[in-house]
Amino acid sequence: MKDIKLWVVTHKEKNIAYPHRTYIKVGNGAVNQDMITDATGDNIAQKNKNYCELTAVYWIWKNTKSDVVGIEHYRRIFGFNLWDAKNYFILRPAKIEKYLKKYDVICPKKFRFKDTLLNRYRQNFDEHDFDAIRNIIGEKYPDYINAYDYVMNSNMGTMCNMMICNKTLFDSYCEWLFDILFESEKYIDPSTRDAYRARVFGFLSERLLNIWLVKNSLKVKYVTVVRTDEGRIKGLAGVLLNKIKCILQRKIVKVKYVK
Repeated sequence: MKDIKLWVVTHKEKNIAYPHRTYIKVGNGAVNQDMITDATGDNIAQKNKNYCELTAVYWIWKNTKSDVVGIEHYRRIFGFNLWDAKNYFILRPAKIEKYLKKYDVICPKKFRFKDTLLNRYRQNFDEHDFDAIRNIIGEKYPDYINAYDYVMNSNMGTMCNMMICNKTLFDSYCEWLFDILFESEKYIDPSTRDAYRARVFGFLSERLLNIWLVKNSLKVKYVTVVRTDEGRIKGLAGVLLNKIKCILQRKIVKVKYVK
């Protein structure tokens, strides 16, 4: 069995004892003795209000070693929901190891949107954010431009900044991701935005993960994500609405990817 380290990122006190998981606390406030904080060692904890769970991702990149690393959230866990928040299976190390013999990365199942990823972002956030990102990629990583255009002009993508992969691949992704995001701070000022939109770098990274996956031709196992904070009625209603949404939004924006 490989050394598989699965991290649950939380800004709250530990509230659910997920098996085979280690909690890492982000943001301000004290932590329980059995929790780790991202404000130790080599860290960017002070950026949490703009980087969301990425401050934990950075800490894990810089301060840990393992064969396999996974990122999940305190209320979003890789697994299968039977009926409600109290009846579910979570993805366990044995299954993860089996998947990673065939796939490079495990990610949440893709979302399908009515519009492209680029237009959807522009509808909810500053439309110039991704202009800055594209310019940075063009200057620093020009071989990623085609992947950028392919992903941002499609209407499907994996979200939530969740993934499981070997640590070497994870480190490579983090080096690429944070190089782009730190550079983008020169052009993106979240201080003028409300608390939700100030989390801009976390939202940007959701799209960037898709670009990285495409560019590197990685084999991805897309797995369902359990929302453990939803009750029975809300959980069932959410599953039903998502199924209806998928049926109504079968149209896929077809974009040709040229390496």
